[in-house]
Amino acid sequence: GAASAMGQVATGMAMNYLGTTATATTAVASSYLTQLRYYFDVNNAYVTQKLKVLALPFRHKEWERTVGAHGRLQPPALDVNAPDLYVPLMAFTTYVLLVGFVMGAAGNFQPDVFGTTTSSGVVTVVLEVIAIKLAFYLLQGSRISILELLAFSGYKFLSVCLTLLAYQLPYQPWPGHAVLLYAGAAIGTFTAKSLRRSLVQDAGGFTPGFMTEGMGSPTKRDAWKKQNYGLVAVGLMQIPFVWYLSYVG
Repeated sequence: GAASAMGQVATGMAMNYLGTTATATTAVASSYLTQLRYYFDVNNAYVTQKLKVLALPFRHKEWERTVGAHGRLQPPALDVNAPDLYVPLMAFTTYVLLVGFVMGAAGNFQPDVFGTTTSSGVVTVVLEVIAIKLAFYLLQGSRISILELLAFSGYKFLSVCLTLLAYQLPYQPWPGHAVLLYAGAAIGTFTAKSLRRSLVQDAGGFTPGFMTEGMGSPTKRDAWKKQNYGLVAVGLMQIPFVWYLSYVG
């Protein structure tokens, strides 16, 4: 009867809706997986070169990202300047284990040390990523990928591991302080120079952010000045971050 027909129509509409939703969800999930796959597309040569750049960013001259045949940025395996998430993830894992080892060697190991160390590291990275993304968006209208910022923020755990090890050497505190200053300066330089390439202006010039929208149309020089101040601030922030994360009480 009529009720049966209406039931069939309703069932058909529900099935169509579920099918459309499932297709959209699958497309979104596939897009995110594709992005993640890009940041984990590394090889041994890339990792070796990346570690050299992170250790000696002052000697690295070419910071430009390379573009492939289809106009897309090359993945990390083909471009040492491309950000990745493999090295930061390995560095973070090493950091958590190293803190446990150091505390165990000092006789201060607690079962929850891995959890608290992981939480502290994650919160530090998340707060830094939010601060950088918000600052450059408000001042400059820049929209840097969250995954890129996670990569740049995560590289600091290499400096943290080196600093943590240095503080275990004899004749403290000078060996630890020396490595802290160098490692902080190195990761600060690397982060600022890498972010600069991600913030290069389009041909259209400066895009005002929320805080600069009513200030007219600043010149390109003004735009670069604001950008440079922001990059210097990000670079300088790395030393206290490295100190905080490498402090094991």
